[in-house]
Amino acid sequence: MATLDQLTKMPNRTLFSECLEQATARADKGGTRFAVQFVDLDYFKNIVAGMC
Repeated sequence: MATLDQLTKMPNRTLFSECLEQATARADKGGTRFAVQFVDLDYFKNIVAGMC
């Protein structure tokens, strides 16, 4: 329940963070790169773009 939104039953930020950590670890281990694209369809949140 901690990884799903109670109203929509969709994955939440907690699950996203866990998946992102796993993807980062796999990329580091394999010597590869990956990208993350965030699309805000309803302007619910302000997004700050930047490089890490």
